[in-house]
Amino acid sequence: TAATASHASDSFEAMLEKAEATRSTDTETFKALLGQLNTRIAEATPTQRQQLRYLKIYELGFTGRYDLAVKEATALFADVDDPALKLRAGALIVNSYAATGNLAEGLRYLDLTLELIDRVPDPELRSHGWFAASALYQQMGQSELGLHYAERIFEASAVPRTRCFAGLQMLEAKRQLDQLPEDDAPIQGVLRECEAQGEKLVSGFVRGILARQWAQRGETAPAIALLEQHLPE
Repeated sequence: TAATASHASDSFEAMLEKAEATRSTDTETFKALLGQLNTRIAEATPTQRQQLRYLKIYELGFTGRYDLAVKEATALFADVDDPALKLRAGALIVNSYAATGNLAEGLRYLDLTLELIDRVPDPELRSHGWFAASALYQQMGQSELGLHYAERIFEASAVPRTRCFAGLQMLEAKRQLDQLPEDDAPIQGVLRECEAQGEKLVSGFVRGILARQWAQRGETAPAIALLEQHLPE
């Protein structure tokens, strides 16, 4: 019946939302959810099928299978009409090209992705495009542009998880530009935000920046202790 189909779709949506929430903080749960969603694909609406397709591509990129991620994300980018999902697919393509050093193709898709920004009113969804721009420009050694896009995210978002990722991008750009402040407070602030969100990988990168800062000041022992304390993560 229509009521049963609607309930199944709502249940599928709840699982999709949980997968979104755990995609970078709890990879085991995320992978398990993708498996469960796959087995219940018949319950999904066309939009939900596209969202699941995006999450499966995200998992390819997150686990380093960039060639496959680019192939699948390029197909999704061509297939979807929804500007928000198209923007997210474009950002995945750009991030994958940045990771593999294919900067020319990364720039081509960055232009296509940023063209969608004005059609996506939600700043959280827009941030996917700005993240991709920041990552690609930093990979190209254009840290001023990398910092510019990271700051746009930080100014637009009040979501702690987004601010954690944007904070790392800002710190990395400032490190490359030799603009990190002497005061550790900004780095510590980003670290606290990332730890509070359970973002272990990002927290580790932020600690690396902090430890490097300490080591450059001659505080080698605390720098080593900071990194060793979190090695199990």
